[in-house]
Amino acid sequence: MRRPVIAIFAAAVVVLGIVLVGRYARDWLERRQLYALNFADLRCESPPGMGKSKFLAEVQYYGNLPDQINLLDPGLVNRLQAAFSLHPWVERVEGISLRGPDGPAVRLIIRRPVLAVAGRAVDRHGVLLPAGTPTDGLPVYPSDAPEPKGPAGTPWGDAQAEAAARKAGGEN
Repeated sequence: MRRPVIAIFAAAVVVLGIVLVGRYARDWLERRQLYALNFADLRCESPPGMGKSKFLAEVQYYGNLPDQINLLDPGLVNRLQAAFSLHPWVERVEGISLRGPDGPAVRLIIRRPVLAVAGRAVDRHGVLLPAGTPTDGLPVYPSDAPEPKGPAGTPWGDAQAEAAARKAGGEN
């Protein structure tokens, strides 16, 4: 009867030791900052006419992220996904790779202007792009459109203008 109790106790001590050594190793690595990365060093595509550093600074601001990110942080991918998704130029985050031969990278689908509506650019879904987005060379929405219903990164809010954007973007 004593042998099974001793075996269970020994197994519990071994498991506890492994957990404690793992935590110590993780803390040691974090203190040495071997897995720290400057947010500005993330690789990603930037919107047309915007430099990568300005784009990443805006993403960092929207996501309330620090200057240095810890690549060992288990919630980092979710926080990066949320921060990039908040930026009005980002249609969708396709993936995030924290480990790769060229370093951490974020794969994005960037919105592209396809139509000028009331002097503002919209993408193929009728989503309003940031103020100052060039409209030169874009087709112009032929009717008067109401003011956009929301900020940049949200749909214009007028069904006809959004349908015209889908048509201009090649979607029916």
